[in-house]
Amino acid sequence: MKHQQIVPSLHSKKLNPYIDFQKTPFVVNQELREWEQPVINGKKVPRIAGISAFGAGGSNAHIIVQEHEPTAKPIIIEQNVEVIMPLSARTSEQLKQKALELLKFIDDAGNKNQTPHLPAEINGKSRLVSMAYTLQVGREAMEERVGFVVTALDQLAEKLQAYILGDTDIENMCIGETKANKGLLASISADADFDDTLNKWINSKKLLKILEFWVNGLDFDWNKMYGGVKPPFVSLPAYPFARERYWIDLPNNEYTEATQQHSTMLHPLLHANTSYLNQQRYSSTFSGQEFFIDHNQVNLGNGLAQKMVPAVAFLEMARAAIEQASPIKQKPAVLELHHLKWGQPATVNDSKQINIDLFTDSANDDAASPVDFEIFSQENDIETVHCLGQAVFNYQASAVKIDIDQAIKQIAQGPFDAADLYGTLNKMGFSFGPSYQCVKAIYKGNGMLMAELSLPSGLEKSLREYMLHPGIMNCAVLASIGFIPAAIGQQNHAWWPVALKSLTMHAACGQEMFILVSLSAQDQQTEGDNIRLNVDLCDKQGNVCIQLRDFSFQQLLPVDNTVAFTETLPAANVHISAQTTIDKPQSIKLTGLHDVPSVTDHAAATYKPRAVQLVNSQAAPAIANPKAAKQNVPPVATNGQTFNAPEKTFAMSENQQEPVLVHTKAQLQEHLRISLAEALYMAPTEIDIDRSFVDLGLDSIIGVEWIKAINKKYGLDISATKVYDYSTIKALALFLEKEIENRSDSNVLSVNKISSSSAAFNEPMNGSQETKAASNHTNNAPPQYAGPVLAPRQIQDQLRTSLAEALYLQPSEIEADKSFVDLGLDSIIGVEWIKVINKTYGLDISATKVYDYSTIKTLASF
Repeated sequence: MKHQQIVPSLHSKKLNPYIDFQKTPFVVNQELREWEQPVINGKKVPRIAGISAFGAGGSNAHIIVQEHEPTAKPIIIEQNVEVIMPLSARTSEQLKQKALELLKFIDDAGNKNQTPHLPAEINGKSRLVSMAYTLQVGREAMEERVGFVVTALDQLAEKLQAYILGDTDIENMCIGETKANKGLLASISADADFDDTLNKWINSKKLLKILEFWVNGLDFDWNKMYGGVKPPFVSLPAYPFARERYWIDLPNNEYTEATQQHSTMLHPLLHANTSYLNQQRYSSTFSGQEFFIDHNQVNLGNGLAQKMVPAVAFLEMARAAIEQASPIKQKPAVLELHHLKWGQPATVNDSKQINIDLFTDSANDDAASPVDFEIFSQENDIETVHCLGQAVFNYQASAVKIDIDQAIKQIAQGPFDAADLYGTLNKMGFSFGPSYQCVKAIYKGNGMLMAELSLPSGLEKSLREYMLHPGIMNCAVLASIGFIPAAIGQQNHAWWPVALKSLTMHAACGQEMFILVSLSAQDQQTEGDNIRLNVDLCDKQGNVCIQLRDFSFQQLLPVDNTVAFTETLPAANVHISAQTTIDKPQSIKLTGLHDVPSVTDHAAATYKPRAVQLVNSQAAPAIANPKAAKQNVPPVATNGQTFNAPEKTFAMSENQQEPVLVHTKAQLQEHLRISLAEALYMAPTEIDIDRSFVDLGLDSIIGVEWIKAINKKYGLDISATKVYDYSTIKALALFLEKEIENRSDSNVLSVNKISSSSAAFNEPMNGSQETKAASNHTNNAPPQYAGPVLAPRQIQDQLRTSLAEALYLQPSEIEADKSFVDLGLDSIIGVEWIKVINKTYGLDISATKVYDYSTIKTLASF
């Protein structure tokens, strides 16, 4: 319609022979032709088109479009006319995007020196007024709003640019949002006196006043500003809908993944440019299904192999980032990476985002100046560096060639079976999948190793995606690690790359490569736990493609050298005191183990371990009426008073690992009644012990918190689902009685010989000991928040982000004044979300707080 042409119909070369189109009013257009304007009764009429869309599920959509014929006549515009340019959107992010698109539109129009879709005679001030009128009348007014009072388009462009960059102190600009003022402005708008005020503002051109009310929610009829002559509309950018992806992340075929995602990624290791004004940055999000991660698993010492980004993959990430950010070179240059250091390994148990930042000396525009880079990930605002180094272009690098046959003769031993190499690596804790079964033959001797590498079938297509292919590069590292034991005479020690002095890239890795490994010429000896190697990767003709110099590896601790002390040492006599103490002991004296022969002798008889595992350690609380108290204990005089029976005693016996609270069924029922009443904000007399918890109003969130309190009081670990299995106070009390009794009978303590003297539990401690006891008690408290003091708005933003993550929403979709129920927060998600909040801020608040403080704003204030 725009070009006044009719395009040929799809699949219309051969028409359906069963339809006689000559007898119908329809014409199947089979070629591109001019679309003549229809003439009816001797008068030209607008062109009309129908568009239909048919959904696979049966939904149909039809639209009829009529050609627009500009009828606007030039309107007289004052030379210094001021106009309001209003913008609005659902979210603040989309509002800035809308401003950005309008700015781009103005720039494009300025380059063409006119505004599209306006008659040629409508330009200059008329164009400014038409744009303002289109934004005022032709766009729906949404919650987030910004507006500008301007006299020229270049002035508008300047203000838009400042707003996009975050400046809020802009002359003749107003920003607001409508939610907070909706009720107030609705009542003001209905006031006839205010309508008179508005008319006075219009007549006196007080546009900033009108704009100020509009951004805060005023429903304003913009047509009042134009009288009977309305400016023509102009085609402007429409609403910038958020581009959100809702596809299910299904595991891709590992060998075709790079090809499938190539259209949306910059590079398989460099997914997106996430730079901002002052920082060049690229980011990648790995799922763990990528072939170079899924087939690279390492045991870090906990007995479990973890998926990990290969250390050498960061070299290709750095190379790709430098290439993306660098201008086209006017003359050939070889990229070199210098002074590389590896930090924390990047494990990928789930989705993981890894970033690379580039840094240059802004004062030096020399193309040969170095570029520093840092590869890192972030979790809970904590940055973990995985690799850092420096890149530089070498314009004088010369190619190197190796005589492969001569090198093999010099080595003199081999070929050896590659299976031996992988067996050695497995003993070190490495586990490699098919993508890293590249090593085909090994030659070693005379302080050197040569290996023949071949990329596994199925990965050939991925070669074009990389220069430093992760499959080939990581196999070169594996062969180098396998070379180390023979070089230094140690077997089955795990080694890990930690540093690299330089890497030179003459050419990309091919499908078949040879590597030559030798001890670094600068240091033919190991340096502490480190060893340095030189590695050359060359093609079948011997042309060196990749050179690695002073490649440092560090020895890891043996993963199987952990000793767990589980032997039971001889039991000691334990003194049981029947002395009455205060309800809550202030301190308990614990005798140290430093001079205990049974422990020191045992340790001395065992070889020195790399690590000692503490199997179990739990504090023993004060208890009421333990079974030990049933023994015949004589009365004890304390402070001049004699007590015939212990009310509160501390007891440990050989048959009790932990002291246990012993209660009658009636006591349990009464405690449950009181604690449940407190949880439900009821009086204990309102709790019927035979009435179901559901009928009493116990929901899942309160149930979880209540069971936590029960577990804490009685030293149990029962599930919150027990409120369904034992659904009344009476039934739950009976269950708890058995649980407490079973815990008492089944727990056995192997008491080490602590001291030759009895443990005097009721001996008072001195000041320093009390301090230690207080310190130990503090260790059991929730972790304390150690971050900066936060303003309420900052807490709101953090809560909004974490709630959005819990609800699978965007933070911009979380309104601070909207109730959690309306946002979709149910009881189960609420419990998990409060756990995150407690962990983040070092708190111990109940999940029921989402009912007491039911919005982001009120919870942040609490």
